[in-house]
Amino acid sequence: MNKNYHLIDEIYQQTNSMFKNILISIILSNFATSTLQKSTEYTYNNI
Repeated sequence: MNKNYHLIDEIYQQTNSMFKNILISIILSNFATSTLQKSTEYTYNNI
């Protein structure tokens, strides 16, 4: 029984870190996209 719990805990930890990685990736790509858009707008406005 205890071994089962350990396995579930391990799977939970792995899934948790996977979700964190996905979340960080999404946030970073959103940030990068918005920064790119701002710099593009800035460039166009100053031409």
